[in-house]
Amino acid sequence: MLDITDKFMYGPATIVVIASAHSNEKGHPNRVLSPISFRPVPVQEGHNIKMDSAHPFSQYLNKVKSFDFYLENFDIAPEINAKLKKEKVDARLETLPNSTATDNAGHILSVGYKVSFDQASEKHESGQVIILPPCHDLPSIEAIDSIIDTLKMSETKESAPDWAAAVPIEGLAQVEANVKQLNARKAALEARLALEEKNRLELTDHTRLLFAAGPQLDDAVFKAFKQLGFDEIDRVREKNKEDWVFKFQTLSRYQYGIIEVKGAEERITQAHLTQCNKWSDDYFEMNKRPSKSILITNQYRLEEYRSSVDKRKLFDINELEYSRMKDIVILPSYVLFEAVSLSLKDSKKTRAYLEEKLAYAAGLLDQL
Repeated sequence: MLDITDKFMYGPATIVVIASAHSNEKGHPNRVLSPISFRPVPVQEGHNIKMDSAHPFSQYLNKVKSFDFYLENFDIAPEINAKLKKEKVDARLETLPNSTATDNAGHILSVGYKVSFDQASEKHESGQVIILPPCHDLPSIEAIDSIIDTLKMSETKESAPDWAAAVPIEGLAQVEANVKQLNARKAALEARLALEEKNRLELTDHTRLLFAAGPQLDDAVFKAFKQLGFDEIDRVREKNKEDWVFKFQTLSRYQYGIIEVKGAEERITQAHLTQCNKWSDDYFEMNKRPSKSILITNQYRLEEYRSSVDKRKLFDINELEYSRMKDIVILPSYVLFEAVSLSLKDSKKTRAYLEEKLAYAAGLLDQL
């Protein structure tokens, strides 16, 4: 590996790093030629990059038409830190002004750092690192040329003295007023775009009811019940107990709805039903009132939703008999998804209707 540390520590170097979504063989991403480590986080493909107009690499970033990861956990690379400690050198990172570009949610796509090194009483402001996203829409040579052009400009352009800003230029005031007005409109549009992007993510999150398991499915069930009007749904006990609890508001037959959530590549087992029954028994012991057991299942979760509906609601006759005997309602998560979809079309069922469906069903409930 090229040891870039010495070159960077003792000279005014500028390192430009094109980030990658892939890790090296040790699992440390993007670390081979960069003194700064960071972690790429995959996201759904995005197309809008927000940056300051003074970003030094705005010309390059304007050519980046899409991205599928953002960056986080910036730090001095551990390998370099280890070497610096041997030499009794401390390193510090300072974000460069006007060097950050983000997506609509504020996730970092590009950033620049000044790296300073302290050795005994000496301080070295040695150089800077600029991290950029890859540009898949240009041939590599064109993307590199754009970066080199920017570096050349920064080397040759002399900074203006302070008094130059006071020199009057015809038409400048009008242009600056136009820029201010356009920036105000841009800010309003960006705020609206960020809100719509948030709404889009919240809506697409509901599809996790069809394929997720574990905490992702738990979270999707929570949001689905919220959408259906069960605003007070919450986790009452520790995480290794039931997943969610709501209080019946329109019926007196049960005090609580006790929700257990299970996702599986194939079928769930009767043990999940037994576990669900145990939670309602616990609540009876605590409150001396019956609660309704609700098992939300996501069987065959990785199979295409519409073609696997029959599998998703298929349960062994003994499992169904046990659930009826113990007054457990089995609710496939795709049924919950369909109820959410209807509610988004202004066909929302009332809370009283949904409580009655859940309370009086035992065994499989394949429609809400």
